[in-house]
Amino acid sequence: MISHQRKFIFTRVTKTASSSMCFVLRDKAGMRGRGHSSAKQLRNRHRKVFNSYFKFAFVRNPWDKALSFYYYNARRNWDRYPFSKKNAPDFNSFIKDWYIKGTRRGFHHLSHSPCLDWISDKNGVIVDFVGKFENLQEDFNSIFDAIGLPPTDLPKKNRSVHEHYSNYYNQESIDIIAKMYNKDVEYFNYDYSSA
Repeated sequence: MISHQRKFIFTRVTKTASSSMCFVLRDKAGMRGRGHSSAKQLRNRHRKVFNSYFKFAFVRNPWDKALSFYYYNARRNWDRYPFSKKNAPDFNSFIKDWYIKGTRRGFHHLSHSPCLDWISDKNGVIVDFVGKFENLQEDFNSIFDAIGLPPTDLPKKNRSVHEHYSNYYNQESIDIIAKMYNKDVEYFNYDYSSA
């Protein structure tokens, strides 16, 4: 996602309120583009301006992100995955099936990769600002300040409705997510109780 008008590039990491941000950024900052791309993919696509434009992305606590992903698919009646409404898994069965048995194979790998993979290359992080979903409005205001716009409230788009993620996990699922997203846990200082 790019805005030549405001000279920025936005790496849309899945399940980090990117739909809400896109809604505002298209309207207020003339952002163009669709879908989710990594910072490396955006660098390849916009080589002439990548280094000079302001680049940003958002990350999210991996246990919260996995729950959001579960509810996103449940809301879609599992239409893109090998489940149906009739045989939809409970949350902990989904975590085990998706991350251990490999149901996710055959789908866009990056979508389920650690957030760090979205925003880095072999030399490290390649975006200028990394906001956190847990500080969403405050960090989004920092983005607007950096691109020269007044603070703007984020609408709630594609939001899943559920209780705090700690009400859903069993110990096995906690450990699965810790292992699968250990890069995010270590780099962004996340832990199971950090949100």
